[in-house]
Amino acid sequence: MSKPRVLIIQDVLKNYRGPIYSLIGEQVDLTVGYTKGSELKESSYSIMSLPYCAIGPFTWHNGFKSIINQYDVVVFPPYLRMVRVAIMPLLPHKPKLISWSIGVHASYTRPYDLSRKPDFKDRLSQSIQNHSDACIFYMPEPIEYWKKYGSIDEEKYFVAHNTVEIAPLTTTELGPRTFILFVGTLYKQKGVEELIKCYALAKGKVGDLPPLMIIGDGPEKRNIKRLIISLDLEDDVVLEGAIFDEIILKDFFSEAILCISPKQAGLTVLKSFGYGVPFVTRRDAITGGEKSNIKDGVNGYFYDTEEELINIIVRTKTHPEEFMIMSDAARNHYLTEASPEAMAQGVIDAIMYVLKN
Repeated sequence: MSKPRVLIIQDVLKNYRGPIYSLIGEQVDLTVGYTKGSELKESSYSIMSLPYCAIGPFTWHNGFKSIINQYDVVVFPPYLRMVRVAIMPLLPHKPKLISWSIGVHASYTRPYDLSRKPDFKDRLSQSIQNHSDACIFYMPEPIEYWKKYGSIDEEKYFVAHNTVEIAPLTTTELGPRTFILFVGTLYKQKGVEELIKCYALAKGKVGDLPPLMIIGDGPEKRNIKRLIISLDLEDDVVLEGAIFDEIILKDFFSEAILCISPKQAGLTVLKSFGYGVPFVTRRDAITGGEKSNIKDGVNGYFYDTEEELINIIVRTKTHPEEFMIMSDAARNHYLTEASPEAMAQGVIDAIMYVLKN
C-alpha cells in the first residue's frame, strides 16, 4: 500500500525542524513547501519552493490550487499574512486540510497570553481552524482556551509539543553542575542586563556564586560587556560568544545548574530540558507557548520581580540539591512529552485522523 502524499507548508524552513520532518517522512510521502527560504536539505522528505508574489506584508501563492491537488493531505499555518494559504479551508479543495499553529496570535510586541479574550485576528484564525479537517497546536492549553470561547469539535484537535532535537546524551555524560547559563541572541528584549544585575546583587548577599556563562552574540554585546566591567564581574561572568555546534552546546548544558532567560522563553526551554537543565524566566516572558512546559518549582521557576530572581540565583549556592531534583524532572518532561518523536507523532496522528474521516 502506497504512503499518503502529504504537503507541509511553512513560510521559512528552519534547521531545527529538519529532524521532525525526517520522522514524519518515515511514515508518509512528505514534501515540505516554503515561501521565503529554506535552511534544510532533503532527507526522508522532499523540499519545494512555492511560487508567490508579495503585496506589502502579505503573500499570494500562484498556481496554488494545482499544487495542493497533488496531495492527499496539506498541513498549513493559518497565518493571515499568507493569504492564499490561510483561506484554503474556505474555498473548494481536494486534499484534507490540517492547520498547525500556536493557537492564538503572538509576537515580540504581542505576548502569548491565554488569559485575554480573543480579538478579531484570533477569531479569524479560529474560523479557519473550524473549517479545517483537523488542527494541531504546539501545546494543549489553546484547546481549553477555545473550548471556553467557542464551540469546537475537540476530537479533531491534536497536540505536537514544539521542541528541538538535542545531541545524543547518556547519564554518564552529565558532569558536575557548576555554572548558571544563558543561551540566545543578545537582544535587549531578552533581558540579559536584568540577569547580570540580579546576579551581581545575589553575589553581594552570599559572596561567591557559581559563574554565569553567557552563550550568544548580538547587538547588545557591547553594552553587556560594559555592564560586566562596571559591576566588577569580569571574573564571574563569561561571554562565550555564539555557539551553534550541538556537541559543544551539549557540553555546556550538561554542566549547567539552571538556564535563565528573563524576558523570553522560546525553544531554549526544550533544549534545556532535554539536557536536564531547569529553566527560569519571567511569568510574562515573550513566548510562542514554550514556557507552558515549565512547571513552577518542579522543572523550573517563574518569577515576577527582580528580588525573586535574586533569591533563585542565591539558592544555586545555598540549596544546590533542589536543582538536581528539578534536573531529573526537566529531563523526564522532555523524554516523555516533548521529544522530537512525540512532536512528530502528534502530526502523524492528525494526518491519520483526517484520512479516516
